[in-house]
Amino acid sequence: MKFCLFSAAAIAAAALAAPSHAATAYAIDFDSTRTGSSSTAGSIDTETGFTSLDVTNGGSASVNVSGIDFELFTTNVNASRRRAGPNPLTRDFIFEEGGNNDAVGILIGGAGDLAAGTWQVEVWAWDADISAQLDAMIIGSRKDNAETIHTTAFAGSPTDPFTFNLVSDGTRAYDVFVRENNDANKTRMNAIRLTLVPEPGSLALLGLGGLALIRRRRG
Repeated sequence: MKFCLFSAAAIAAAALAAPSHAATAYAIDFDSTRTGSSSTAGSIDTETGFTSLDVTNGGSASVNVSGIDFELFTTNVNASRRRAGPNPLTRDFIFEEGGNNDAVGILIGGAGDLAAGTWQVEVWAWDADISAQLDAMIIGSRKDNAETIHTTAFAGSPTDPFTFNLVSDGTRAYDVFVRENNDANKTRMNAIRLTLVPEPGSLALLGLGGLALIRRRRG
């Protein structure tokens, strides 16, 4: 009697045919050589596994990753700094400060560039020199011009990002931003990573394939 309902070859073929999005990710580390308003004596230091976006001169710096242009947006041409620590990911950043509702962020290409699906978004926002003043920051996203606020009280972390899900319809333009929500009117953004969450159907199929491959034929 055969207990294996599907051959290993059939399961493998089905798994390959199904979309697998687990590895689809965009990781951008904002790098700056700017150690002061008029000094760019620092060096570019990029976190392992991330793509460097040189934001030394602020403005609309951009980098292309797998066909998508990730473009900085900020209102200050020198809105970046490099600090002494604590790691390559959070020692440099883009910033705004001094005014109400100051914000910085990243444009995720244009309309239709971000594939349809649910994306896990991780945002790092930290400045070692003024960590006590960053007691609250707003993190949000926009679909075209429609804004969604995901938190109003992120206090930043030298290692841990704020994480939320963004659902793309595959046709609109999306961006992610950090905005001040503290008495110091200061906001920071170090890096961003987007990872496409696998669809439940794909996970179920892969699980079925694993079960079939460990079944043994009995007679």
